[in-house]
Amino acid sequence: MKHTKPVDLIFEPSSKIMFASNCFVDVPTILQYENMPLVECFQEISGSRTLRCNLFSNSGDLLAVLKGTQLYKTRFGESAEIRLRHHADATVCEQNGKELFVAKRRGPTALSIEAELHTFDGSFVSCHTSVDGYINAKDQGNLQIGGLTVMGSTLVGCPIGILLYSDGGIALGASYPHQEDAEIDVPEVVVRELGLLNQRIKSS
Repeated sequence: MKHTKPVDLIFEPSSKIMFASNCFVDVPTILQYENMPLVECFQEISGSRTLRCNLFSNSGDLLAVLKGTQLYKTRFGESAEIRLRHHADATVCEQNGKELFVAKRRGPTALSIEAELHTFDGSFVSCHTSVDGYINAKDQGNLQIGGLTVMGSTLVGCPIGILLYSDGGIALGASYPHQEDAEIDVPEVVVRELGLLNQRIKSS
């Protein structure tokens, strides 16, 4: 896999997320693959908003869930020797010395995320300057989705910002897909691991 500089995903409590010069406002799911959200923004009981990302390996195993700057590992994440490093302004998740996910604080409120995201079937759908997949963020100034270039735009109030399908289909500003419309099902092992992690997250 070619290593390239990732594009920042910036989180602010106003529920505004800046993504390659584009703005997502009150969009609960920023990036989704089939029926599986990859990057979400949601409101805590306390009223504060936080970011959640599902982190898969390139073979499709669910390794961990990142909630804010806390990483919750699955048994696959444990066996894959995934580790977490905490710095004064950053949390780094790495595997065998390679950074998979970096969450950096920008001031007292903003959060910048850098990642190489995979899906439950191992597809690579990250947002880098060069991607063998669906999204290509060029020079961090615009967002290229397939043959469409989007820059300086604002999406407000849609359920899903970017919805990706396994057959190459892409929707921008999408509604929630129906289960029967999904090209492939989320494996039971992923559903089970997510359920176990969600229980741990709620009790933490």
